[in-house]
Amino acid sequence: MKRFVMALVAVFALTLPLSAVRAEEGKAMLGKADVSIEVKDGVYFVTEQIQLLHPNHAPDGKLEHTISKLNGVSAENLRIATGNEDLTFEEQDGDALQKVFVQMPEAGSDAFDYSISYQVALPDGEYKLPLFVPMYAAEKGENLVHISFQAPEGMVVQPNSFPIVIENNQNRVESHMINLPSHVSYLFGDSAPVVNSHTLISAVTLVILFLILFVWARVERRNAQRGA
Repeated sequence: MKRFVMALVAVFALTLPLSAVRAEEGKAMLGKADVSIEVKDGVYFVTEQIQLLHPNHAPDGKLEHTISKLNGVSAENLRIATGNEDLTFEEQDGDALQKVFVQMPEAGSDAFDYSISYQVALPDGEYKLPLFVPMYAAEKGENLVHISFQAPEGMVVQPNSFPIVIENNQNRVESHMINLPSHVSYLFGDSAPVVNSHTLISAVTLVILFLILFVWARVERRNAQRGA
């Protein structure tokens, strides 16, 4: 009886990885994304290089994407292509976002690479740039999304941008993320400010830490005096 139970447990354990693989293959997922953003004369030029895994599982071969409607701006000169072949797509307007359904070529495979290129003109003083986001999450838990941003010539990217900028006084910055965000917000100017949200938070943290140490030292001193 014990051998029979152990055999059942072994068979069950062996089938778990297979079922997990089948579950992953049963839906489309984001394989990787490389986003390039450059600002020229106030216009953002965006190119998204995207790879989807198991795209044939998308209903009717239509790949769903969304782009948020931020500050009333819209993507212009939209082009979606795979290699040198332009792909057909249909757009659906909504109140908060716009949906774009991209028609895959008939000859499908386990991985599908394509690009989305467009331009966005943001109002003066506005930095939130919406991105086209495929509605397929990356489930590997890795930083599969790479974003590069090129500020105008002579400008540097500010530390209080999104995604967070580690390098200071840089004209071009890069970020790595798990999933593609709905927007980015790269602040830039002639020079990096001495005071920003990050330096302010650090300063407040140091002040709080100093106050805690000061109060602790006074309490210890009083206790020592009473003991004496």
